[in-house]
This record gives sequence, C-alpha cells and structure tokens, in this order.
Amino acid sequence: MTIRSALLCSFLFTVTGCDQSAEVRRLEQSSSTSEARKLERPSSTSEVRKIKDPFPNASEVRLFVEVDYPKESGNPIFSKENGVILSDADRLRFEDALRFVPMPEAMAACFVPHHFFRYFDDKGKQVGEVAVCFCCAGTSASGGDKLKPEPDEILDADMKALEALVLDLGESTQVLCE
Repeated sequence: MTIRSALLCSFLFTVTGCDQSAEVRRLEQSSSTSEARKLERPSSTSEVRKIKDPFPNASEVRLFVEVDYPKESGNPIFSKENGVILSDADRLRFEDALRFVPMPEAMAACFVPHHFFRYFDDKGKQVGEVAVCFCCAGTSASGGDKLKPEPDEILDADMKALEALVLDLGESTQVLCE
C-alpha cells in the first residue's frame, strides 16, 4: 500500500507540476509568504550566489516574448518580431535578479518558457540566452559558462524583480500559462 501511495504521489506531482507553482504563487500573495518561500527559495541569503556580467562580450540584450507557437510551422510568434532592447540600466536590473541557489528537494515538473532574454555581440550575432517561465517560476540559460550551476545548484531568479522589469518594458508576464 505504501509503494502504491508513493507512486501515485509521484505521478500527481509530475502531472500537476505547474499547478504546484500556482499554489506557491497563491501562498506568496497570501499571509503565508514565508511558507511559500520555503517551497521554492533557499532558507538563507548566504546560500545565494550572485551572477555578474554573464555574457561579457554582449553589447545588447533584447527581450522576446512568445505569444503563440503554431505546431504547423514550428516557429514561435513573438509579441515584437525584433524584441525589446534593454537599456544599460534594464540590463543591470535583469542581471541583478539572476542567481544560483541550492538545488531544492522538489521542483515543478514543467518548464515551458515564453520569455527570452537574448544577448547579442556588436555584429548582431546571438551569444547567449536566458529563458524564463513565469508560469512555473523557472529559469534556464545557454551560451555561456558563467550561467552553468554547480552540481548541487540551480539557476534561479528574483521573479518579482523580473516581473517588474518585464512590465516596465511594456510586456506581459502571464503569457500562455494554463
């Protein structure tokens, strides 16, 4: 009976991974903020490792927000075809929100990002990307060694700070979340 219960719980966690983060968001908005943070965030700030200048050879950062993904073409549709260029101050705000935290015991089973912060060099070539999923509060990166976590860490972000930045840039954060 115990094994069956464990398997059922494991299955439900996998199937409803995003629903768990919705519960975390609900808890964060309620008076149980500390309870919600225990589910997703490290217990102390000393465990957080900040990130500085993840793509030093990038001269520009653009935010691309995916608003649709037609299965027929396989090409995402962005709210602005060329993205939104971040000012130097916006780039600092974005990078200040990034951090490494200890690997949690459990994480949401879904990660379907719709926000992409893409870094470009002075010739217009993309040199890196940070993908953010506001639906499950997940973050991933590609293209640079400075954003590779240690084996016992994950890349994380201050989602409230990122949400404020994205909204200031004139984009929505709740895109294609179900």
